[in-house]
Amino acid sequence: MSAHPGAHGATCCVGLAIETIALGHTYGRSGAPVLCDVNLGLEFGRITALWGPSGSGKSTLLSLLGLLMAPTAGSVTVAGHSAWTSPRATRRMRSSLFAWVLQNSACLEARTAVDNVAMGVLAEGASRPDAVQKATAALQTVGLAERARSRAVDLSGGELQRMTVARALTQNKPIVLADEPTGQLDASSSATVADAFRELARAGRCVVVATHDYTVADRCDLVVAVGTKPVKT
Repeated sequence: MSAHPGAHGATCCVGLAIETIALGHTYGRSGAPVLCDVNLGLEFGRITALWGPSGSGKSTLLSLLGLLMAPTAGSVTVAGHSAWTSPRATRRMRSSLFAWVLQNSACLEARTAVDNVAMGVLAEGASRPDAVQKATAALQTVGLAERARSRAVDLSGGELQRMTVARALTQNKPIVLADEPTGQLDASSSATVADAFRELARAGRCVVVATHDYTVADRCDLVVAVGTKPVKT
């Protein structure tokens, strides 16, 4: 595996980003399986859709891939490192490797869109001018250039979602995980977000999107049907 500078200054890798072997997860005392025998090999430089209806286990699988929860069966390897070998190592992997786009991400409502996006860049040690420059470029990528100076409280639900995508674009993380990122967007905005993910993949990041949006799936290199048994690539 090798590294190189990617879009928005991110350091991206080449090779296998995430591998799962016989991955499974159950909820509750009944032990009813949500996922079983999931075998995936997801590469840097590609965008993958986790496809399926509500309740199929897409978000659960995304959480397992992003190390937000431990599997009840099987294994996860991220960038060549086995997950869950120790709590400390897992926390380090979680914080250093993944950028997330969630459906209801928190924001500072009284701050502008550019301030909200720039905060993550500032946290990584960038200067204020550099952070604002990167945030402004990311907002332009998702079609929010004209709303950069608007307060978050004044943005629509769809605009807030695109702001969340812009925040992920600026983070120096090699893997981007998105949970239904276009769920609140119209067709045109969905296409803009999907194209932004496409560019991230071309720049060398691994992008994984849980979705049931054909606009997103059509732009993916790989579509994994979740809810069928077994799941594999």
